[in-house]
Amino acid sequence: RPCFTVATPILLDASASTYGQTFAVESSALLDSWTFYMRDSSLPGYQNLVFDALLTQWSEDRAVGPVLFEARGLSLPDSDRGQFYELKLNIGGVELLSKQRYVMFLNTSNYDTTFGQKADLGATPDLYSNGEFWYQLSYNRKENVFEYPWSCGDEGGGCRYGDSAFLAVTTPVPEPTTVVLLSIGLALLL
Repeated sequence: RPCFTVATPILLDASASTYGQTFAVESSALLDSWTFYMRDSSLPGYQNLVFDALLTQWSEDRAVGPVLFEARGLSLPDSDRGQFYELKLNIGGVELLSKQRYVMFLNTSNYDTTFGQKADLGATPDLYSNGEFWYQLSYNRKENVFEYPWSCGDEGGGCRYGDSAFLAVTTPVPEPTTVVLLSIGLALLL
Protein backbone atom coordinates (compact mmCIF):
# COMPACT_ATOMS: atom_id res chain seq x y z
CA ARG A 1 0.00 0.00 0.00
CA PRO A 2 1.34 3.43 -0.76
CA CYS A 3 1.92 5.98 1.93
CA PHE A 4 0.65 9.33 0.72
CA THR A 5 0.15 12.81 1.99
CA VAL A 6 -3.16 14.62 1.97
CA ALA A 7 -1.62 17.99 2.71
CA THR A 8 -0.20 18.35 -0.79
CA PRO A 9 -2.70 16.69 -3.11
CA ILE A 10 -2.39 17.04 -6.84
CA LEU A 11 -5.35 18.96 -8.28
CA LEU A 12 -7.03 17.68 -11.43
CA ASP A 13 -9.21 20.33 -13.07
CA ALA A 14 -10.30 21.78 -16.40
CA SER A 15 -7.07 23.56 -17.36
CA ALA A 16 -4.47 21.08 -16.18
CA SER A 17 -6.49 18.23 -17.59
CA THR A 18 -3.81 15.51 -17.73
CA TYR A 19 -2.03 13.97 -14.76
CA GLY A 20 -0.04 10.76 -14.76
CA GLN A 21 2.49 8.50 -13.11
CA THR A 22 5.37 7.11 -15.14
CA PHE A 23 6.73 3.68 -14.30
CA ALA A 24 8.80 0.78 -15.60
CA VAL A 25 9.00 -2.93 -14.88
CA GLU A 26 12.25 -4.81 -14.34
CA SER A 27 11.04 -7.89 -16.20
CA SER A 28 8.07 -8.41 -18.49
CA ALA A 29 4.80 -8.62 -16.56
CA LEU A 30 1.04 -8.47 -16.96
CA LEU A 31 -0.60 -5.40 -15.42
CA ASP A 32 -3.71 -6.71 -13.69
CA SER A 33 -4.89 -3.61 -11.84
CA TRP A 34 -3.92 -0.05 -11.04
CA THR A 35 -5.23 2.01 -8.13
CA PHE A 36 -5.08 5.78 -7.75
CA TYR A 37 -6.06 7.38 -4.43
CA MET A 38 -8.38 10.34 -5.05
CA ARG A 39 -11.10 12.52 -3.60
CA ASP A 40 -13.68 14.80 -5.18
CA SER A 41 -13.08 18.46 -4.46
CA SER A 42 -15.63 20.08 -6.77
CA LEU A 43 -17.06 23.38 -5.59
CA PRO A 44 -20.56 23.33 -4.09
CA GLY A 45 -23.23 23.23 -6.79
CA TYR A 46 -20.93 21.71 -9.44
CA GLN A 47 -21.12 18.19 -10.81
CA ASN A 48 -18.28 15.86 -9.88
CA LEU A 49 -15.38 15.84 -12.33
CA VAL A 50 -15.60 13.21 -15.08
CA PHE A 51 -12.36 11.84 -16.54
CA ASP A 52 -10.77 8.94 -18.39
CA ALA A 53 -7.85 6.74 -17.32
CA LEU A 54 -5.35 5.71 -20.00
CA LEU A 55 -2.21 3.60 -20.20
CA THR A 56 0.39 4.23 -22.90
CA GLN A 57 4.12 3.99 -23.35
CA TRP A 58 6.22 6.96 -22.28
CA SER A 59 8.94 8.83 -24.15
CA GLU A 60 11.24 11.35 -22.48
CA ASP A 61 8.52 13.92 -21.81
CA ARG A 62 5.18 12.70 -23.17
CA ALA A 63 2.75 9.85 -23.70
CA VAL A 64 3.15 7.92 -26.95
CA GLY A 65 0.54 5.71 -28.60
CA PRO A 66 -1.04 3.35 -29.03
CA VAL A 67 -3.35 3.40 -26.04
CA LEU A 68 -2.89 0.07 -24.21
CA PHE A 69 -5.82 0.52 -21.81
CA GLU A 70 -8.62 3.06 -21.46
CA ALA A 71 -11.47 3.43 -18.97
CA ARG A 72 -13.92 6.20 -19.86
CA GLY A 73 -16.44 8.22 -17.90
CA LEU A 74 -14.97 7.81 -14.42
CA SER A 75 -15.88 9.98 -11.45
CA LEU A 76 -15.62 9.87 -7.68
CA PRO A 77 -18.21 9.90 -4.90
CA ASP A 78 -18.71 13.19 -3.09
CA SER A 79 -16.14 13.56 -0.36
CA ASP A 80 -16.37 17.23 0.60
CA ARG A 81 -12.58 17.50 0.61
CA GLY A 82 -12.49 14.66 3.09
CA GLN A 83 -11.87 11.01 2.52
CA PHE A 84 -9.66 9.67 -0.25
CA TYR A 85 -11.13 6.79 -2.25
CA GLU A 86 -9.44 3.97 -4.09
CA LEU A 87 -10.03 4.39 -7.80
CA LYS A 88 -9.23 0.81 -8.80
CA LEU A 89 -8.90 0.08 -12.50
CA ASN A 90 -9.11 -3.57 -13.56
CA ILE A 91 -6.63 -3.59 -16.43
CA GLY A 92 -7.06 -7.22 -17.42
CA GLY A 93 -3.49 -8.34 -17.97
CA VAL A 94 -1.93 -5.84 -20.39
CA GLU A 95 1.60 -7.03 -21.13
CA LEU A 96 4.34 -4.65 -20.03
CA LEU A 97 7.75 -5.19 -21.56
CA SER A 98 10.96 -5.27 -19.58
CA LYS A 99 12.83 -1.95 -19.31
CA GLN A 100 10.10 -0.05 -21.23
CA ARG A 101 8.64 3.13 -19.73
CA TYR A 102 4.89 3.59 -19.35
CA VAL A 103 2.47 6.20 -18.04
CA MET A 104 -0.92 5.66 -16.42
CA PHE A 105 -2.76 8.95 -16.59
CA LEU A 106 -6.05 10.69 -15.97
CA ASN A 107 -7.49 13.06 -18.55
CA THR A 108 -10.60 15.26 -18.69
CA SER A 109 -10.38 16.16 -22.40
CA ASN A 110 -13.42 14.14 -23.52
CA TYR A 111 -15.75 16.08 -21.22
CA ASP A 112 -17.12 19.58 -20.87
CA THR A 113 -15.56 20.63 -17.60
CA THR A 114 -15.52 23.89 -15.70
CA PHE A 115 -13.09 25.30 -13.18
CA GLY A 116 -15.55 24.39 -10.41
CA GLN A 117 -15.14 20.68 -11.13
CA LYS A 118 -12.04 19.31 -9.40
CA ALA A 119 -10.51 16.17 -7.93
CA ASP A 120 -7.48 15.68 -5.71
CA LEU A 121 -4.98 12.95 -6.52
CA GLY A 122 -3.01 11.64 -3.54
CA ALA A 123 0.70 12.45 -3.64
CA THR A 124 3.77 10.88 -2.08
CA PRO A 125 7.30 12.04 -1.59
CA ASP A 126 9.64 10.59 -4.19
CA LEU A 127 9.29 7.00 -2.96
CA TYR A 128 9.20 5.19 -6.29
CA SER A 129 12.56 5.22 -8.07
CA ASN A 130 11.35 3.94 -11.48
CA GLY A 131 8.98 6.79 -12.27
CA GLU A 132 7.63 10.25 -11.47
CA PHE A 133 4.46 12.29 -11.42
CA TRP A 134 3.97 14.28 -14.66
CA TYR A 135 1.22 16.66 -15.81
CA GLN A 136 0.21 18.65 -18.85
CA LEU A 137 -1.76 21.86 -19.17
CA SER A 138 -3.64 20.37 -22.11
CA TYR A 139 -6.66 22.68 -21.81
CA ASN A 140 -9.13 19.91 -22.65
CA ARG A 141 -7.56 19.10 -26.01
CA LYS A 142 -6.81 15.38 -26.10
CA GLU A 143 -4.45 15.70 -29.07
CA ASN A 144 -2.14 17.85 -26.90
CA VAL A 145 -1.48 14.83 -24.67
CA PHE A 146 0.47 13.10 -27.44
CA GLU A 147 1.83 16.12 -29.34
CA TYR A 148 3.30 18.39 -26.66
CA PRO A 149 5.72 17.87 -23.76
CA TRP A 150 4.49 17.30 -20.23
CA SER A 151 6.08 18.80 -17.11
CA CYS A 152 7.19 17.34 -13.82
CA GLY A 153 8.42 20.42 -12.00
CA ASP A 154 9.76 23.93 -12.27
CA GLU A 155 11.23 25.23 -15.50
CA GLY A 156 14.92 24.47 -15.48
CA GLY A 157 14.65 22.52 -12.22
CA GLY A 158 14.25 18.81 -11.97
CA CYS A 159 11.08 16.90 -11.21
CA ARG A 160 9.84 18.17 -7.87
CA TYR A 161 6.46 16.60 -7.23
CA GLY A 162 7.50 13.08 -6.31
CA ASP A 163 4.91 10.46 -7.21
CA SER A 164 1.19 10.12 -7.29
CA ALA A 165 -0.13 7.66 -4.73
CA PHE A 166 -0.70 4.45 -6.64
CA LEU A 167 -0.73 0.70 -6.33
CA ALA A 168 0.03 -1.49 -9.36
CA VAL A 169 -0.64 -5.22 -9.27
CA THR A 170 1.27 -7.31 -11.78
CA THR A 171 1.80 -11.00 -12.46
CA PRO A 172 4.74 -12.57 -14.27
CA VAL A 173 4.33 -13.35 -17.96
CA PRO A 174 4.00 -17.15 -18.27
CA GLU A 175 7.10 -18.84 -19.63
CA PRO A 176 6.59 -20.31 -23.13
CA THR A 177 7.33 -23.81 -21.82
CA THR A 178 4.55 -23.43 -19.23
CA VAL A 179 2.08 -22.45 -21.95
CA VAL A 180 3.18 -25.39 -24.14
CA LEU A 181 2.87 -27.86 -21.26
CA LEU A 182 -0.55 -26.47 -20.34
CA SER A 183 -1.69 -26.83 -23.97
CA ILE A 184 -0.43 -30.44 -24.12
CA GLY A 185 -2.18 -31.22 -20.84
CA LEU A 186 -5.47 -29.76 -22.10
CA ALA A 187 -5.15 -31.70 -25.36
CA LEU A 188 -4.61 -34.96 -23.45
CA LEU A 189 -7.67 -34.24 -21.30
CA LEU A 190 -9.81 -33.71 -24.39
